[in-house]
Amino acid sequence: MPPNAKSKTPSTNYAARVFYLAAIVSTAAMLWTIPHFGPHHDENFFIKPVFRPEWAHAYTTLLNHQIPLMLMPYTGAPKVLLYQAIFSLWEPSLWTLRLPMLAMILASIFLMRAAFSRLGYTKAADLFAILMITSPMILFTTVYDWGPVCLQMFCLAAAVYCWSRQTPGWLFFSAFFCGLGAWEKMTFVICYGPLFAVLFLIVLRPKTVLPIAAGLILGASPLFLAAAQPVASLLSSEATAPVFILKFKLLGRALIGSSLVGYLTSAQFHPPRFLAYLLSLGSYAHWLTVAVIAASTLTPGKTRTVRCLILLASTTSWFTMAAFQNLGSSAHHTVLFLPLLFALLVLTPHLRFLFAIVLLFNCASFADMLLRIKYQPIPNVWSPAILHAAQRVIKESPPAVFTDDWGLENAVVLLSAGKIVPLNGVNAETGALYMGFTPGKQSFPQNSKILADLASKHGLTRQVVESFDGTVELYKFTPLAKPEIP
Repeated sequence: MPPNAKSKTPSTNYAARVFYLAAIVSTAAMLWTIPHFGPHHDENFFIKPVFRPEWAHAYTTLLNHQIPLMLMPYTGAPKVLLYQAIFSLWEPSLWTLRLPMLAMILASIFLMRAAFSRLGYTKAADLFAILMITSPMILFTTVYDWGPVCLQMFCLAAAVYCWSRQTPGWLFFSAFFCGLGAWEKMTFVICYGPLFAVLFLIVLRPKTVLPIAAGLILGASPLFLAAAQPVASLLSSEATAPVFILKFKLLGRALIGSSLVGYLTSAQFHPPRFLAYLLSLGSYAHWLTVAVIAASTLTPGKTRTVRCLILLASTTSWFTMAAFQNLGSSAHHTVLFLPLLFALLVLTPHLRFLFAIVLLFNCASFADMLLRIKYQPIPNVWSPAILHAAQRVIKESPPAVFTDDWGLENAVVLLSAGKIVPLNGVNAETGALYMGFTPGKQSFPQNSKILADLASKHGLTRQVVESFDGTVELYKFTPLAKPEIP
């Protein structure tokens, strides 16, 4: 890579103007979507330690303050520390939950664009940024950060930008963000570890060894403090051949932005005819991935060495992820490879046709997502009914709150700022308030059946307090009325 190469292309070129316009439109679209989704359980899985640090998987004590270190064996707590600061300034809400993630992914895209420009690839920088800012996969998996994905993307962007400066001080920060990404989630190491191994080898000199080593150790130090053994639980079982093929197809669907239909948005929707026909071609998207990889490998040009290094690193990462059952089979895993695929595409000369195809599919998938959000009910676990039910629970402030299904308790914890923590019990108690999905929309219907049987044994009956959009309901158990004696 040409270090600190100067760009000869004016910054006010056509691609740059297209990027700025796309950034405005995409940001406005994402702002519009925020109130349409209720607080999702996994989006908020970090929320309890924000208000009660002792609920973290691992924490340390400093100056009589408990500091969360790990949320799970392979997921760290930097997001907890970030939101402790945010919620000390603003009350918890959908907006204070999601706006920071939107700001962070926008910052990530601008940082990656700046890194490309510093390395002399100004036109590629704008094209790369256009693909990132129009990808619904990138935007939705980060703003609605159930992976979590957003901090990993930011650490990637910050590390690459700092690396592009290539002075010992900046390399320290590049390594620090790599360590921070590893602390956030160990998938960062699997997806981007080989890439940064190559990048740091390129700049390895006697005067850069210490800054790089110090940055990595400092950024990942919470892992050592927590004595985490994060990789073993991720690499616990090998994937079978059919799963391996499925993961490759998922990568293709991620490339064109169509992986989230049926999860974030309803699958029961008929888009306009042209849009439906275009999106129906998405079943062949994995061949588009093959075309990008093959073209970036075979096409000659000044960037071929760079492309081969990115391809070597990303292929190593993807095969590592695809080889294990617990990795690479979800959108929040495959999306991590999109910046690498986009980089390969824009650094390869004479691929305007492939660039146009990917951009067209991105825009079509984005439009399809927005139409589904506007005209179809949101899937149960993302339903705004969860928000309304949680607000009613907080208003009622009952002596005890129970949830009978997955996907509900963290919403109450978020909106009550940790003052109410529902129990995941199967105790039928009078006076307690219960929160659950309505029959037919439950994730684990056996829980409500167990509760009903317990209530019956104790002479109690289920009484619905309020139903929200036919999706979530609040109910209590009251004693059965005794029959009158004539």
